Amino acid sequence: MTKDWVVGRFEEFVHNYYALCDERELSWTELKRLTEFEFLLDEFVELCDFSDNIDKISLERISEIIADTVVFDRIIFYYSSFHYFYNDIRNGNYDISQLVYRMNIQINIVKIQIEHNMALGESSENDYFFDSRGDELVKALEILARAEQADDIDYNSVLYLALNYEDALLDYVKSGSKCYYESACGLIERCMNTVKVYCKKFDLKMNVKLLLFIHSVYDKYCHIMKNDDNDGAIEKIKKIEESNVILNNIWAARNIYDFDKDYFVRYFNENLSEYENFYDGLNEESKIVYLRDCIRVLKETDNSKIEQMKLPPFDGKADRSWFKLDDYFNGYSDSASVEITEEEINSVLGYNDQVLRGKLANVIKNIDRHVIEKESTKTHSGYEISDMELPVRREKGTYYICIPVKSGAEIKTKVKEDVTYQVIRPFTYFGNRAIVVFVSAKEVTEAFRNYIKRATARLNLDIYLISDKALVRLLKYNGQI
Repeated sequence: MTKDWVVGRFEEFVHNYYALCDERELSWTELKRLTEFEFLLDEFVELCDFSDNIDKISLERISEIIADTVVFDRIIFYYSSFHYFYNDIRNGNYDISQLVYRMNIQINIVKIQIEHNMALGESSENDYFFDSRGDELVKALEILARAEQADDIDYNSVLYLALNYEDALLDYVKSGSKCYYESACGLIERCMNTVKVYCKKFDLKMNVKLLLFIHSVYDKYCHIMKNDDNDGAIEKIKKIEESNVILNNIWAARNIYDFDKDYFVRYFNENLSEYENFYDGLNEESKIVYLRDCIRVLKETDNSKIEQMKLPPFDGKADRSWFKLDDYFNGYSDSASVEITEEEINSVLGYNDQVLRGKLANVIKNIDRHVIEKESTKTHSGYEISDMELPVRREKGTYYICIPVKSGAEIKTKVKEDVTYQVIRPFTYFGNRAIVVFVSAKEVTEAFRNYIKRATARLNLDIYLISDKALVRLLKYNGQI
């Protein structure tokens, strides 16, 4: 396995799955593959070190587009499959394979919501997942656990469903969100107890893929719930059995990484490194999971530096031709003729971020003043997209003027290329609905300007600069110095 080979296969998947996000209804199979690819994409962005920050931004933007696609697809709402699953089990109808398949997809989508910090506050569909129909799903699992083992039930798939649901609930608790915290914790404990019953009571022929998923979820459960009293039910699972089935080893390696990274690298090198012998024969989902394994190996062996990539271009469906700086920054063009002194330049350079944002707020026009006040005084946080995000409602939708601000107190030298991430970041969230106006008291370097030019050309972005003397003139024109 080589890094160039991994990146090449990953680029192929990016092109293929980004093309699925074309506003049409997806089949269940497409949705399943898209969720698995989204897991791969998020890990690629998280674990790799990009030589070109534009590539990272491009992948983050594609990730947001895919996350929106799977989350807002009509078939995930209300989790009716959970309800039908409970009714079937309660009535002794065990023809449940399609329901289990769909429920696992819906669970994956919730995992993506959690990973992307999407709103998981009170709503009917979230109530269903974390409360009423989640309760029905777990009740169905408990009914099967209490009954005698039946020949017509695929217990491996049912056990996988229980683990997948518990895994999503654990992710939610770990995220720190409180809205469904109590109900999630209760469902986690019930799922864990049910998994223990399955492991102790039933004579199951579990493959290494399922065994390692049990181990991984149990390890996460112990760390998050602070509970490790397994009363022997999980102990036998910790013994990793030999397996000659490549597909199962690929999925098992994914779980080994979660609880023992050193062993994961050894396991991969012993079982999965010779991709030439099996990769082309894998199904699509297993290929995706194999690339997740590969990316993790590259990370753990300090080989995750990624050179410039071949990624799909972004279209220009949103019309931003209406935007003019003069329409939103009072006197922008006229201020070019304003004479400024060295003292005035030094005065602006001395402003800290809070002061500069406040003065800039007094320059902005044609935006709701309440919004400007709120945005210019908000505190910095990890969820911040830029210093100010100002909505502009147009006939064909809402756009966002995003304003990253760099004060002279914050930047001691010229603005260098390492700041460009903050300039490009709003496009990850708002896509073609974003317009970025970068404001800096300091002069920007030529490398910074060239980066912005490349980003504009490659990603079809609208980026404007108000920096150095141009900013001083604009502030003076508006009486802010």
